[in-house]
Amino acid sequence: MENLIKTYLREGEQIRWQGQPQPIPLLDSGSKMLILRKWALTVLIVGALILSYLSAQDSPGMGFPALSLVCGALLMLTPLLERNGLMKSRYYITNQRIIHMTKDKVFYYMDLADVDAFEVESRLTEQDSLVLGSAAFDDAKKHIRWRACHPMEDPDAMKNRDHVDGMVFYNIGASAASAAQLLREMGCKRAA
Repeated sequence: MENLIKTYLREGEQIRWQGQPQPIPLLDSGSKMLILRKWALTVLIVGALILSYLSAQDSPGMGFPALSLVCGALLMLTPLLERNGLMKSRYYITNQRIIHMTKDKVFYYMDLADVDAFEVESRLTEQDSLVLGSAAFDDAKKHIRWRACHPMEDPDAMKNRDHVDGMVFYNIGASAASAAQLLREMGCKRAA
């Protein structure tokens, strides 16, 4: 991974801070209700679909119920896949940019000049997280884990560009304070 980030850096760009998520429980404080709601709705909807199908057919086949169960199971697995993907994320602050490398080795960045504000979020995750760019603040309050997996893409950027308007360094713990301090030293403002 060290070689990957080195190839992504611009000429003269230097890493000043790096981090990664600390171990994440499946049902952390910011995602628990969303995940439980998703699971409950999935069970209710899949159950209703299967019951409706079975009661409407004289001699029902098992194709539709089996497909419904498979789709429901996949939906119920998404929080686990999301958590496992986050654990493979890597975060960097350089002298020029903020960079997020995903589990798939895809890079997203914000130029330091584009970081209009940042905040340390401690209520929605087990350990401190860093929300970067005011465009991501509202999303992070509603579904921080999802926003951490999906940096807020720049709507004005050309297709397939890696520049984003906001991102979350998720559950980085005590290193959130050192990252915030570095951002302040580099001219970024903490949200009021």
